[in-house]
Amino acid sequence: MTPAAVELALEVRKEIQARHEEADRLRCRAIERAQTEADLAQRRFMLVDPSNRLVADTLEGEWNEKLRTLANAREERERGREHDQFILDKAVHERLVAMTADFNELWKDPDTPSRERKRLLAHIIEDVTLLKLPAEGTTKLHVRFKGGKIQTLTTMNPKSSAQQIKTKPSIVELVDKLLDDYIYPEIAEILMSRVIAQVEQHVGAAMMPALHLSKSPISSTNISCNHDMIDCDSEAC
Repeated sequence: MTPAAVELALEVRKEIQARHEEADRLRCRAIERAQTEADLAQRRFMLVDPSNRLVADTLEGEWNEKLRTLANAREERERGREHDQFILDKAVHERLVAMTADFNELWKDPDTPSRERKRLLAHIIEDVTLLKLPAEGTTKLHVRFKGGKIQTLTTMNPKSSAQQIKTKPSIVELVDKLLDDYIYPEIAEILMSRVIAQVEQHVGAAMMPALHLSKSPISSTNISCNHDMIDCDSEAC
């Protein structure tokens, strides 16, 4: 499936909906005519001389007939709208069901370029509203699809450049404690040993020979490079 197929499905819906709207306008005009005729029949009946029972009965019968015609026109419009909506939903449903498998296959295909994925989204998403919540560090995304469905997503706010390179307060506190008994190169070795311990815990000892072979000398400038992996809850070595 290509973005053109998605656009085709939407065009099918628009075409069917346009036809139904035109049919509904015709039904509305029929209601307006019936309403006008009913109003005229009512005025004629109200103006008749009550003593002339024959004419009054005839005009009353005509008025009642116009009212029945008006009621039938309104009922016909309601039945037509329900039928049109059923036809529209059925046609779109059949088209979209046929497209679903192709859409998922195309979206998951690693060879599909990002620009094509963006075009696909442009055909199915009407708009996206972002609500940033700095206090919570999150952003809510209210996604409104072209079919009318709304879905809310929550994502973490990206960190600034300064926040990304900033050393955690727990690491700074640990280094302050270690400074009482160690010099900078020794502190760097202690921190790196904790990094290695974390790696051994997560990926297993099988990966460690390559890690030890590639380990380069550590200087004091390397202290904060891997602070995200260091467990600072335990006491300093």
